[in-house]
Amino acid sequence: MKIILSGGGDPEAVRPIDAYFSDALDRGKTVLYIPVAMEAHQYTYAQCLDWFRSTYGDYGITNVEM
Repeated sequence: MKIILSGGGDPEAVRPIDAYFSDALDRGKTVLYIPVAMEAHQYTYAQCLDWFRSTYGDYGITNVEM
């Protein structure tokens, strides 16, 4: 098991971290996404999951659970 933490930021600035994360995954397994850094009044969990799926879908990551 690997745990990779990212502090977020500008999409261009985090692209190298996103690519590293994507390359580290076993595509045959499910990614567990836990949005702990977002403030609940700002974004819902459903919005966070939509963001994760759209961002990492570009890297071929499609098997995501929250």
